[in-house]
Amino acid sequence: MKKFEVVREQWVLLMLIVLAVHPTFSLGQEYQVLELRQTRITRGIHQVISAESYVHCDGKNISVHVRVDDPELNLNKLSSKSDQIRVWLALENSAYPQRFGYDLHSDYIAYLAPASTTENTLRFFSTDEAVNPDSRIDEIFQDSDYPKNSKSSLNVPPILDLTEANVPFGMVGFAFFPDNRPAEWINEENMIVLEDALGLQLAQLNDSIKYVAEIDKNKGYSLDISFPPSSLGFVQLPEMNRIRMLVEVWNGSDEEAGASLRLSSSEERIAGRPSTFNSLDLKKPLQTNFSGIPKEIFYKINFFPTYIYTESEWTPASVDVDALVFLPKQTSENLTEVKFYKQMLDYDRSIYNGYAVETLRVQHDYVNQVSKEKAYTLVNNQLITSEKAPYLISDPQNIRTGFFVFPDGDLGLIVKNSFPVDPFGWENCETCVEERINILKISPFGQQTLLKIEQGEGKNSYCRVGDLEFDEFYLAAIDWIKEGRVMVLGLNHQYLKEKRRVKVSWKDDGSDVKLKIID
Repeated sequence: MKKFEVVREQWVLLMLIVLAVHPTFSLGQEYQVLELRQTRITRGIHQVISAESYVHCDGKNISVHVRVDDPELNLNKLSSKSDQIRVWLALENSAYPQRFGYDLHSDYIAYLAPASTTENTLRFFSTDEAVNPDSRIDEIFQDSDYPKNSKSSLNVPPILDLTEANVPFGMVGFAFFPDNRPAEWINEENMIVLEDALGLQLAQLNDSIKYVAEIDKNKGYSLDISFPPSSLGFVQLPEMNRIRMLVEVWNGSDEEAGASLRLSSSEERIAGRPSTFNSLDLKKPLQTNFSGIPKEIFYKINFFPTYIYTESEWTPASVDVDALVFLPKQTSENLTEVKFYKQMLDYDRSIYNGYAVETLRVQHDYVNQVSKEKAYTLVNNQLITSEKAPYLISDPQNIRTGFFVFPDGDLGLIVKNSFPVDPFGWENCETCVEERINILKISPFGQQTLLKIEQGEGKNSYCRVGDLEFDEFYLAAIDWIKEGRVMVLGLNHQYLKEKRRVKVSWKDDGSDVKLKIID
């Protein structure tokens, strides 16, 4: 391909024009080149000769400069027939769970069941990569293990109720024109299904984009585009180091077919499939921390949530993908179910006895498993992680995660974890829980576990306090005799009115832990 050659004087003139208006783009900045290649040749129809595209990120915006060599412009009032530049942007694979990579789900969610689940939310199903995306739904499910009789399934809708759906989670596309008409949001209509599933409405993303077009008579045109994070619609916190991008040159035509693609930055481009876009490592990351949560927290816990720009605010959202369950303990080999959900993030910072304490709570919803809340607590830059199931054994008012102080001044922490015995709910004891309660001592130099308490529900309910075992009992309360020094554990029988009490004590520095059954 012959690139468009620009002499130094032309670039100086162009930069003076661009610097006089917003947005600004300078080739003196550290930029990246997206080479535009010819995608098709049609004899008898005017061809775009060549074009160049440059991308730059200053941490606040992603700027794109495109220069097109095209002496015969078509500026039809209908945007579908006008010359234009189309830019697609998408999150990189890392923004998704492992089983929702672009390689397997490059066309996003393929099929939608309009039937509601017990949670009254839309259900989405996707096929594996071996399935032809052009196949009809009945052809796809004809040879699959999808239940033919929905009455025997776990609320799986009949095949006849399935409809195609395009749910572009994490992707947006815009069109820009040589005559500076307003930018158009190409895939806006496809967002409706996703908005319904999340109960959200995205803002008008193209409103925040700023761009300037300059026509060089008989030679072509150039565009300078500035994408703020809000125009991307989807960002990954706390900053984005990589993004998928596709830049295309479309030639206008007054014919019925309208504009046609002429140049693309990707030889394998497929509209709406980010796996075929260019993957750009941003030399300066785009700052996207709109949560109010210190970015160090996200790096410390290796959690990078996806935020969606709605009409009024940035909202955390996530997606879970798992095999389709169609009978108890039976899952599909080539079909997955996908769940989009708003993700709760709750952060607080406090000072406890001179110690800086930061806590982030994250709610996770799953396709097949019960939901759970993960809590990440940072004390003196030390991380303590805990999980909480939606149902518990012990009274949360009497036993909960909380701090206390040792006589030597170190911080103590009671950490409570709860897990469902069967997270899939396939056993008889669907809501049975196991709990782990640890008593920690935290110093500036590290942390140590003074005591471990384990208990579980079910046929063989149990409670273990250190080396002591109490069958069919559970820990019901923790009472301090001398705070930070001596406590009493109250145990109740699962079925009888019988009770037990265990005295727990240690020295001022937390050493020499002793257990004594006192009744």
